[in-house]
Amino acid sequence: MRDTIQDEKFFENRINETEDFISKWKTYLSEDREKKHGMELTRASQYCR
Repeated sequence: MRDTIQDEKFFENRINETEDFISKWKTYLSEDREKKHGMELTRASQYCR
């Protein structure tokens, strides 16, 4: 019986770690996309001159 409780705790921790990892990736990707978008805008403005 104790094993299942420990397993549940283990999986809970793993799920939390995975969710943290995913949220970090999401923020990283959105920041990266904003940077790329900014670069594209500056590149476009250079062509327009």
